[in-house]
Amino acid sequence: MRPLAAFFATLILFYGVMSPQLLASDSYITQYQGSRLYSWDGKYLSQYQGKRLYEWDGHYLSTYQGSRRFEWDGQYLSKYQGPRLLELSGKQIRQYQGRTLFEWDGQYLQTYQGGRVFAVDGSVPQAILALLAAGFL
Repeated sequence: MRPLAAFFATLILFYGVMSPQLLASDSYITQYQGSRLYSWDGKYLSQYQGKRLYEWDGHYLSTYQGSRRFEWDGQYLSKYQGPRLLELSGKQIRQYQGRTLFEWDGQYLQTYQGGRVFAVDGSVPQAILALLAAGFL
């Protein structure tokens, strides 16, 4: 097999068979210097060692096996078919057209210029952390 054909065959085999859920291990959201609150497996947000709460497809956050609650357009978080709630810009999380509420450094979510709220062990979408911290979930 030619090198280029072998390369594409490997890509198709790897990406065609493996899904992100199969590759991801659980991540955890912990109250800063406290106990684990939630686990994240790449698709579902669950209570730590408990039931699934929400399902995420990268655009919509729905209750587990239920209705859509929030939508994400890459910059704004809105109620599903409703008003914008939060804006995520770089490391900052703001109220829509309002003040900065939180900062995210990839490991800790903290109030703006204040104390840490959550520690994250692994990788959790910033949109989900923003909704949790702002009290929408």
